[in-house]
Amino acid sequence: MKKLVVGLVLVFVSCSSYALSEEEQGNKDCMELASRIVAGNPKKKPSNIIDVAQIFTWRASCVGEVPVKMKKALGNVKNLCRANANTPSGDKKGIFYWEMANGQKSSIGFEWCETEFEL
Repeated sequence: MKKLVVGLVLVFVSCSSYALSEEEQGNKDCMELASRIVAGNPKKKPSNIIDVAQIFTWRASCVGEVPVKMKKALGNVKNLCRANANTPSGDKKGIFYWEMANGQKSSIGFEWCETEFEL
C-alpha cells in the first residue's frame, strides 16, 4: 500500500511540473508573438507590453464577440494572448492578440481593450 501511495504522489508531482512548464511555454509563445506584433505595426503598435498571459478562449479577453479580423482569417487558432501595453498615444490599456495558422502560413492580429487587465 505504501508503494502505491508513493507512486501516486510521484505521478502527481510529475504531472504538476509538466503543467507548469506548459503554462510557461504558452506565456513565452505569447511574448514572442507580442514582439512580432510590435515589429509589424509601426503606426499603431503597442509598446511596453507587460503582464503577458496565454488564454484559451477569446471569451477570456476583453472583446464581446470574436473580432472580425479573426473571423476572416483562415486556419486554426495557434495562440490567444492578452497583456497590458501602452497605446501609440501613451495610454495604458489591455490588448488581446492572436495567431492563426493555415499550413505553413500564419496571420496575427490584435484588438485594444478599454481598460487594463487585472492580475
